[in-house]
Amino acid sequence: MLGGYTAGFGLLALAQAAVVLFIALAFIGFPNEGPVWLVAFVVVSMALASVTLGLLVSGLAKSGFQVIQLMLLFVVPQILLSGLFDLASAPEWMQVLSQCFPITYGVDALRAIMLRGADFASVGFDLAMIWGFIALFFVLAAAKFRKKRA
Repeated sequence: MLGGYTAGFGLLALAQAAVVLFIALAFIGFPNEGPVWLVAFVVVSMALASVTLGLLVSGLAKSGFQVIQLMLLFVVPQILLSGLFDLASAPEWMQVLSQCFPITYGVDALRAIMLRGADFASVGFDLAMIWGFIALFFVLAAAKFRKKRA
């Protein structure tokens, strides 16, 4: 059942990621020095991490309203600590905390590919971390849904 949700929402995330990537590169003019397929792969990986995080949060919540509240609790810190903003002058504990979010690795990979022309090998660690988060979120969501159904 959870695999079906992941596939369905994953396809929706894939379509959304494709549209956003196309607009960013074609219309907004984001610089891109690396292979477009690798940018797309990182974007899709980040989308799947978000989908599996959403499934985990859904498993934790008791109502739809709680899902919204919990998503804000999970998403806002990720955005603020992802590396979109310079964290060099932030306290060390914040810098360490930022490494606990999948979006941090996605931002690092996209920055390396799009600004410096990095290849797959150069962003392999970041991709491995993102896919590790995807697996972790999926396993935890499956365990939580199993407990809910029992």
